[in-house]
Amino acid sequence: MSFYDYLKIDNTLNFYFVWCDGEVVKTSFDNKIIKNMEKRDNEKIKKLFENYFFHRKPLTDIPYKFGIRLTEFEKLVLKETHKIPFGKTITYKAVADRIGRENSYRAVGNALGKNPLPVIIPCHRVLSKTGLGGFTGGLDIKKYLLKIEGLL
Repeated sequence: MSFYDYLKIDNTLNFYFVWCDGEVVKTSFDNKIIKNMEKRDNEKIKKLFENYFFHRKPLTDIPYKFGIRLTEFEKLVLKETHKIPFGKTITYKAVADRIGRENSYRAVGNALGKNPLPVIIPCHRVLSKTGLGGFTGGLDIKKYLLKIEGLL
């Protein structure tokens, strides 16, 4: 059974996470992911997110699993994106190159758009060659996350 908890970031922004068996399976800045779910505190995981959002520390050691169906390509993209260090960015093309699919940078963007674990899988660190690129949560949130990491 899955439960949710959340972190109040400020008066207008909350960060929700869904967890099951001690592992995070979904994160979002939108409360739609918690529809019909029971809230249960998970202080251990919440503390890790607090360290990231409020103390600007790298998000490490968060137990997670992909709680939705993803293609092998999407999993490959997300696993590679997870390797991007705190405070660093790369391009969609660089992700495509790293996974051996040099001409698949648009497909990389599409895979990142399905990221069920924003912040844990730091898709906000992937930029287009001409600017920010996209972000499922909206560009304001992408900018906010990049500012946390000293990148804007």
